[in-house]
Amino acid sequence: MSPVNCTTYPPLQANQDISGIGVLTNFLATAYLTLICCIAKYVLDRKRATSTRKHRLKRWSLALETTIISFSDQQVITGISIIIGGLSQLEWGLAVYHFQAVGNLAWFSTMTHILTLTVMRDKMRSNKTIRVLRIVLMGCLAVLLIFVMAPMGYLTSTAGQGGFIPDDVANGTYIGPIPLEFPAWCLYHPSVAWKSEKGGLIDHTGSAGYNLAYSLITLGVVVYSYTSRVLLLFPGLVSRSMLRIPTGQPWALMESKMEALQTVQTTTRKRFLGKAAWLGHRLLFSFYIFLVSGAELYTSKIWELTWLSMALFWGTIRIFVSRFDYYQQFIPTYDVSGQFRPDVISQAISQENIWGFGQVVALGLLVLPFISFFGTFLFPFHISTPFHTWSCF
Repeated sequence: MSPVNCTTYPPLQANQDISGIGVLTNFLATAYLTLICCIAKYVLDRKRATSTRKHRLKRWSLALETTIISFSDQQVITGISIIIGGLSQLEWGLAVYHFQAVGNLAWFSTMTHILTLTVMRDKMRSNKTIRVLRIVLMGCLAVLLIFVMAPMGYLTSTAGQGGFIPDDVANGTYIGPIPLEFPAWCLYHPSVAWKSEKGGLIDHTGSAGYNLAYSLITLGVVVYSYTSRVLLLFPGLVSRSMLRIPTGQPWALMESKMEALQTVQTTTRKRFLGKAAWLGHRLLFSFYIFLVSGAELYTSKIWELTWLSMALFWGTIRIFVSRFDYYQQFIPTYDVSGQFRPDVISQAISQENIWGFGQVVALGLLVLPFISFFGTFLFPFHISTPFHTWSCF
């Protein structure tokens, strides 16, 4: 197929497979239901340690565990599928509006699966096959998400989002954000000429044309979330295999140095040496507390749940901003002849809000994890998977 034309392109068309109301509802509901299930399981396992109703709490915990696994499997498959589906439509003129939807929905899939890696960490540590399989699938999803999110810097830049006024308005440079119907294929080919729907050149060069900070932050969140969760599935890997440091040795080494400084402080008769030992002991002790607190916070499930909750909230804001606020307030709605056309985009969005067969099926997939929940809750002893208690740290 010939390359997409970045200077002349059709108006925005509905794409229910990507941004239909049922698809959107499925991804949002799955993400937040998974978060609720993970928090509930964490609380139940914490209460189970001191409760007298251990058998009942174990039953609920097992049911939540199978539900979380079901949500996790569903999200990793749908996340990879929607990215592949979106990328395959690039050469057919996929609009940047729908390309943003692909990135936002894949973001939900990635963070949801990372969330399940967090809460099911103890189980996956004991099952090497499941651990490797989920790490590979999660890695594929993370790489695809990075590939999709990288060109988003053009859409969130000064020129791409709100527009800017050039020095010479008469030179025909386009004033305004990148149109919704602009082909997303062009974002991967910045060397070709970009034009608005009115024919003006879109200046996408320089710092005003690409938001590097936004891209680095987004990619940093994905890389950090994935690598940190994977490393926690292999306790002691970094210290023993990569740094050749036995487990616990850094803390023991620092403690011995603090004891030595304290000994010098109390036994020396030289005033200057005693003051230096006192200062060194205080500095080393402060650094020791900082490192221990950071390590405990890094490995705690409370921090992980909080961090991933914020990532889900951020994804939610981006979805609703791009679906409502962005196109209503900033996108110019003019046809090729320059006539104002307020109905074209609204018609496309209205078509995506129709509950067709595909949208109903997408929403119906939400029922499957709850079937697993009730099956495990009603027949808990049919589950051969051993129960794992959780610890906050």
